[in-house]
Amino acid sequence: MALEAVQVEACFERTSLGYWKAKQRVSHTDAADYVISRLEVGASALRSAILCMSAVIQQDRYSAVYLKKALHGRWGKVTLDNLFSIAKNLPKFEKIGLKIDKVQDIYGLREVSSLIKRRNPERILELLNGGSSPRNAKKIIVNEIKNAEANAFPLIHEKNIGNNFSEKGHEFEKHILPLLEKMQPDVAWEHIGNLKSTERGLDFIGRNMFNHNEIFGVQCKCHQLNAYPSDEEWTQFLAGCFTRRITKAIFITTGRLNANQHREAYESGIITLISGQNILNYLEKFSIPNFLTDF
Repeated sequence: MALEAVQVEACFERTSLGYWKAKQRVSHTDAADYVISRLEVGASALRSAILCMSAVIQQDRYSAVYLKKALHGRWGKVTLDNLFSIAKNLPKFEKIGLKIDKVQDIYGLREVSSLIKRRNPERILELLNGGSSPRNAKKIIVNEIKNAEANAFPLIHEKNIGNNFSEKGHEFEKHILPLLEKMQPDVAWEHIGNLKSTERGLDFIGRNMFNHNEIFGVQCKCHQLNAYPSDEEWTQFLAGCFTRRITKAIFITTGRLNANQHREAYESGIITLISGQNILNYLEKFSIPNFLTDF
């Protein structure tokens, strides 16, 4: 017999941080009925719907599949997919100590869930537990990232690395190599950037030691923060990838790329772009010291 909403809620207890935990097993059918009843109430009931889904999903490794099946076709797919995404991420927020009762807009947590993976979770926790909405927390963090990048990248051009721009670019390439080794640990890298007669638009060639058919090509450019690669630089890079039969390409610049270059990279299906707007994320992700500040 299906349980009423109040009976379903009685199956859960609240943790010290305000999350729901099942005191007894809740069937996927009853959970689905409860979620739909909350959605029918409206936005004010989204909190209990998400907390219920999160607790039920954590019952066992198959609960998410069965709950999604029980909900299939009963509400808009996009909304249910978003609810599942948030519900699955709630344990991560609980793990870092987020007081869920401090967050009025639980649905809005999808704004910051991806930042937990690549940014300092203590900063996110500080903002959310301090009463900031997820959207405002994301805005604050994004602005802090931009300010940090704006302060860091000019340093690479202010210091006297070498006697000319060529030497500065070569020094930049040497500092990028440890990042490539962390990103692709199964790849043997060859630095050909200092061999101008044979580089053909690429600074590094990498070959997968376990799959010889996988060949990486990398071009590094030390540009001003708001500068784009020239058409000649970009064309040489594309030509080099074609000539050397590259299967995966990476273009790294301390500047930025224009809309046409972004489009061509997307259409190619093999090019990864690392630019001044996100290079610090890669350094942090792979625990590489921020060498830009050392120039």
